[in-house]
Amino acid sequence: MTGLDRLSAEELQARYSGTHWDRVMLVTIARQGARFDIAGRPYNATTRTLGPVAGAGRARSTGLPTVVGRLVRDMFAPTVQITVGGAKEVEVEVRAGEFPVADPDSEQLQLGT
Repeated sequence: MTGLDRLSAEELQARYSGTHWDRVMLVTIARQGARFDIAGRPYNATTRTLGPVAGAGRARSTGLPTVVGRLVRDMFAPTVQITVGGAKEVEVEVRAGEFPVADPDSEQLQLGT
């Protein structure tokens, strides 16, 4: 149990409402012998929603920064608002989708999303 599953969107809204952050990536690291268990959960302040708990598995101390960095990158997703304007018209607004990614293999919006 990481404790991330006990969080509520209301608690996080109260905690981060005074900041200018749109996204908060919560990460837990727990030592298990010589390795560390890593898990994370994203919070979107714009929509006031929590994403699912994401496990990154185990890492040794030397690989910990890389694993945490990848977990945070993988938890990020742009906010998409879809408005139906008519029978054949849909407006899609993407927020935070314009940020370039350092890794071209980690597309923020993938076909079909």
